[in-house]
Amino acid sequence: MKQVEKLDTILRYLYDRRFDGHRYMLFNIPKELELSIGGRDEVIELGQRLKKDGVIDAIGLAMGDMAMQINSYGVEYCEGRSYGNIMQPLASSPINISGSQQVVVVSHSPGTSVLNMGSGAMLADRIMQEAGKDESLSDGDRATLKQLLEEINACAAHGVKPQLNVDTLIGRFGNLSSVGSLITTFAQMAMG
Repeated sequence: MKQVEKLDTILRYLYDRRFDGHRYMLFNIPKELELSIGGRDEVIELGQRLKKDGVIDAIGLAMGDMAMQINSYGVEYCEGRSYGNIMQPLASSPINISGSQQVVVVSHSPGTSVLNMGSGAMLADRIMQEAGKDESLSDGDRATLKQLLEEINACAAHGVKPQLNVDTLIGRFGNLSSVGSLITTFAQMAMG
């Protein structure tokens, strides 16, 4: 099972128990769900990822365990998209139309949006070109930047506003003189 599938499974578990007033122990969730986990360190890493992404509230406990519950950002995330397939939410199935050569306007339909991300891919390429020249970035930083740009483009192309990814992109790379202004422009395009 891929990491993104494990993240989705754990988050869906918490989503299904949202707002019940209980916190759930990180180490118990994979056992209860019978997830194939590579060990205690992987469980801790999964919990930390969910916490860092801001989709759960967690209280750290001894030995790396944590008491977790989904927060409103996590609920919004589940209802809008998932880790494994950023085009498919965990909790609902919206209809997205993309790649059309012509525009059809739908009126009186709450929650619909029309996005033109045609230049998003070109701007992402330009950001990566500039990042390639920036000696302050490691190969790992460049890989993370590329992944964020690709995920944001995919979300935007399917009508999903990639708020968490945009926040991460701006937080990690928005202050770099080599790409900061390009990233701000890219983020504004992605969020419509």
